[in-house]
Amino acid sequence: MEIIKLSEYTGNAQKDAAKIFVDGYYEDLSMLCKNKNRLVAALEGAFNESVFYIAILEGNLVGITACADAKGRALQLDKKQLKKHVGFIKGTFAYKAMAKEFHTPLVYPDNKAYIECVATRPAARGKGVATALMKHILHQTPYTEYELEVTDANVTAKKLYEKLGFQVCKVVKERVPKVSEFNERIYMRLQTT
Repeated sequence: MEIIKLSEYTGNAQKDAAKIFVDGYYEDLSMLCKNKNRLVAALEGAFNESVFYIAILEGNLVGITACADAKGRALQLDKKQLKKHVGFIKGTFAYKAMAKEFHTPLVYPDNKAYIECVATRPAARGKGVATALMKHILHQTPYTEYELEVTDANVTAKKLYEKLGFQVCKVVKERVPKVSEFNERIYMRLQTT
C-alpha cells in the first residue's frame, strides 16, 4: 500500500477523493440525497489537497484522511455546488451543517494537528487501510500532538484510535441523537513526545 498526499495524486484528485468520502460517509450523506453520483458532484472541489493523504492499493485509491492544522481545514464547501446537485433546501441545510464543522478555524499551536475525514472504500475495509493512513500521519508529519473526533456509534474506528494510543480527552452529548444516530461525540488525543 502506498500513502501519498492528495496533491501528488495523478488521477482526478477531487472526484476520486469525493467518491471515497461519499462511500465512507454515505449513511450520513444519504439524508441529503440517495444518488451517490450527485453527492460526489456536490462535494467535488471541496477537498484541501495539501492536508489530505490517500492510500493506493493495487493502483486504486482506497482511503483518505486529512491532517489539518491552524493553517487549513480538510474541506471548503461550495454552497452553490451543494444546492445545484442536492437541491436548494437540502443543499442550503447541508452547507450550514457541514460548514459549521469544517470551516471553523482551528486555534492550535504549530505542533498540534486535527485528524478528520477518515474514510475507506467499502471493498477495502478490513485490509488495514485506515491503520496505514493513520500511522503514516503519525510518523511522517511534524506534529507532536494530534486530536480527532469519533462518535460512540463508530466502535470500530474508536478501537483503532485506542490501539494507536489515542485517549479520550472530552465527551460531548449529541443534542439530537435520534436524527444523528449517535449519542456522543468523543474527542481523543495523542501526544507523541
